[in-house]
Amino acid sequence: MGRTGMLLSLVGLLLIAGTASAYEAVDVSDAGTIIGSVSVSDARLRDEALQELGDETVYVYRNQKYCGEFLPSERYLVSANGRLRNSVVMIDKISKGKPWDTRGDFVITNYKCRFVPHVLVAPKGGTMKLRNDDPMLHNFHFYRARPFFDRNVSNIALPPRADLEVENKKILRKSGLLSLKCDAHYYMQAWVWVVGHPYAVVTPVDGTFTLDGVPPGSYKLRVWHESLGERVVDVKVEAGKTASVHVAF
Repeated sequence: MGRTGMLLSLVGLLLIAGTASAYEAVDVSDAGTIIGSVSVSDARLRDEALQELGDETVYVYRNQKYCGEFLPSERYLVSANGRLRNSVVMIDKISKGKPWDTRGDFVITNYKCRFVPHVLVAPKGGTMKLRNDDPMLHNFHFYRARPFFDRNVSNIALPPRADLEVENKKILRKSGLLSLKCDAHYYMQAWVWVVGHPYAVVTPVDGTFTLDGVPPGSYKLRVWHESLGERVVDVKVEAGKTASVHVAF
């Protein structure tokens, strides 16, 4: 392994260590809030991202009658003002804070030859639910993306329109980034960030985010995007106040 590969592995290990540390649920009576947005600020990069959004497609080599011949790529979803959808924003290495519920609905569905949602945040120790609403066989093949790319986690096949949800606890057993593929339809891609605390969200269509119930203190805020990489910014949270953070790629 070369120096670059070793550095990438080290970064991945540090990132997972940051999200996987033991978390203690406490009463946060003096909590603050972090609000902000994620955008593409570089003009050239923004133009490229918008071009990708408008022009990039993937070829559908199987089940074209249902899926169509081409589908738009979901790698870049950028609004007209440069706000970025499907970024994951998380506080890094937070050891205690508000309680959270790992029993919620964390569902990924096969729908019209896509995984929905494209990016998901789910809790370590939770239960993943899988559905297939398409009239053909799909499989959910989860790989651990960090620190060891393409390490197999779970591979579950679902028959067409089985009208059932399959539950699996193995998928969310460890913190870190998971890549999700369908082996029968190579163009299908999704991502799952498994986190050890409740301070992590996915940006919606307007690229904004809110992290509430944050204990006062100084934190590292980590922002991830599947194609643009990562940004880390410092943020200070004061009791009962709101901190604003705007992150640009």
